[in-house]
Amino acid sequence: MNKLILTLAISLSLISFNGFEFNSEFKLVGEWEGTDKNEVGYFTFDKEGYAYFKFGTDLLGGKEFVKDGKKFSLTYKVDYKKSPITVDLIFTELETERQLVWPCILDVLENDRIMFARGSNGIRPENFTDYDFIILNRIK
Repeated sequence: MNKLILTLAISLSLISFNGFEFNSEFKLVGEWEGTDKNEVGYFTFDKEGYAYFKFGTDLLGGKEFVKDGKKFSLTYKVDYKKSPITVDLIFTELETERQLVWPCILDVLENDRIMFARGSNGIRPENFTDYDFIILNRIK
């Protein structure tokens, strides 16, 4: 009986460890594509910590971009240790250094497929059922 319990405990530990190993290998860096309201959008997260969004001909993000006559940058921070994974999209007005943070969450469906939800009013989504989300597929 003790051997059975020990074997079961080791098996459950290995299953838990393998799940953690999969998530720890996932990296957000890359180019992603998703469709929202019949419009295709592209999301790029680079190695330097900059994010870019492209919908139609509109491109926002990166080290420096202009919106409404003001210069901004768009960076991101990811916490892979949380479940769901948290992502902060940080818009910084370059002249004043004022920041606006969009708190987001993501769930890894497959290594190249994620579910992504953005919060509003500075509040991070807690789940994917109460918030609008988008499925993103890695293209690069």
